[in-house]
Amino acid sequence: MTAELAICRAIYDETGQADPLLDLAFAWLDANMPDPDGTVALVHGDAGPGNFLFDAGRLTALIDCELAYLGDPMEDLAWFSVRCVMEPVPDFAASIADYERAAGQKIDHRRILCHRVFVSTRVDVIRHRNVTGEPAHAIVSRALNQRLLVEALFDASGVAVSWPEPIVAPDMDRSTLFTHVLDDLRRVVVARSTDSQVIA
Repeated sequence: MTAELAICRAIYDETGQADPLLDLAFAWLDANMPDPDGTVALVHGDAGPGNFLFDAGRLTALIDCELAYLGDPMEDLAWFSVRCVMEPVPDFAASIADYERAAGQKIDHRRILCHRVFVSTRVDVIRHRNVTGEPAHAIVSRALNQRLLVEALFDASGVAVSWPEPIVAPDMDRSTLFTHVLDDLRRVVVARSTDSQVIA
């Protein structure tokens, strides 16, 4: 885990662009990551529904294994919990219970919460580098992953999150015109374009 955190920090430092949330996350990880004791396993490094293959309702394979390394198996459960935000499973708690039965050992929820901070930090560093390509996807993905990192820090620190009410934009004189312009972009420009950047 220490080596993986060092790689993550090096990728962040390479950008040369400070991000207060990432600075906070790295400081938290330095102070709070669990000691690397206990069972060592092959950690997938990006475990979640998008990287599972199924046949007749049965998990048959894991794909996308380039982040795999020897580490704490609770990290894969942290990845699974984070990825389930975007790719939900029918019953997350039941899936964790199934894992616990199959592994034959109790799940360490505290370690999962700590690893969620690492997982969210790693994803946020990737978004910080803006390697996703499509601008619209990058904006939405970065905002979502920043929120997941904040929630992971709160959860792992045992602090309740109190989110403010969303701001409702009032109607203005140009609201109708703006709606028409957006509709034209969707129906006319996007429909006639094959350029992925224009569509995004």
